[in-house]
Amino acid sequence: MMESSWSKIESDLLSVYTGEADTLDEDNSQFLSLLEFTDEEGDISKTGKKYLDSKHIYENGNHETILRDKVLGLPEIRELCQSFYGQKTARENVELFFQSKTEVADKTEIGRILGLLNSVDIVSYNKRKGTVQFKGTDQVEELDQESYRITHRTPFSNIIRFRKCLRACEGDVFWIDAHFTKKGLEPLAEEATGDKFNSVRILCGPAHVASHMRDDFDRFQEEMENRDIDAELRVITSEEVLRSLHDRWVLSSDGASWNVPPINSLYGNQEAEIHKTDQKIDFEDWWDDAENIMEDWNNIQPYIDE
Repeated sequence: MMESSWSKIESDLLSVYTGEADTLDEDNSQFLSLLEFTDEEGDISKTGKKYLDSKHIYENGNHETILRDKVLGLPEIRELCQSFYGQKTARENVELFFQSKTEVADKTEIGRILGLLNSVDIVSYNKRKGTVQFKGTDQVEELDQESYRITHRTPFSNIIRFRKCLRACEGDVFWIDAHFTKKGLEPLAEEATGDKFNSVRILCGPAHVASHMRDDFDRFQEEMENRDIDAELRVITSEEVLRSLHDRWVLSSDGASWNVPPINSLYGNQEAEIHKTDQKIDFEDWWDDAENIMEDWNNIQPYIDE
């Protein structure tokens, strides 16, 4: 990722831009490509030129924003910042994160990365004390992201991230979770609006189904109807189908679709990830075989433990 410090990488880029050098160092070129400062041919891109012009010619400060945005756009950095959002932690925790979740393992390289993050105000890195303070920047929490990190360090932000996923859904929305609980109705109630959602269909197993969940869904269904949204919850009673459900999904017909953690894991702040998916799910087949929690309660009761 970073085989040299940012100052050396930038110096290499500037030397090519001014004609003092013919080509970029191969290792530097790789990182500059990740930042989109170079194009597919290895030439300096428009973004790279804007950065250099801003810093070395116009001195207007725009280079700081350009570099910061591109660094935050790196998947490894985005996941790192989401995991430690607004937190102060020890450098060794950051090292463990990189070593366990990315291909970056060298401590010297991690130090270079922290130096770059410090220079663009994404973190405040105290090298002497070995501490890293992560900033609570909205740029880490953009609405239209490919993935969101769920972590025990960010219990409130975890729910915000999940709600942003729901906000990206449109049309007919389907939530499939064998261990769905009534807690999942809360973010739905916050985000489901008639101008974006046509229907909400929830498909779950009987594990957490009980009469109080049925009562809550009855009220939820009534409120959705007032928003011109059709809401229905069905319970899978087939053991064969339940055994085939390993993942959980929130799918939408017109917007984004997501692979999501169990709702209890989300509220329990267990380490997980939400990410976009285009996976084809056999929802309708499962749906047709399931029991309506309002209309088929007598059929569901033998499968639940109250």
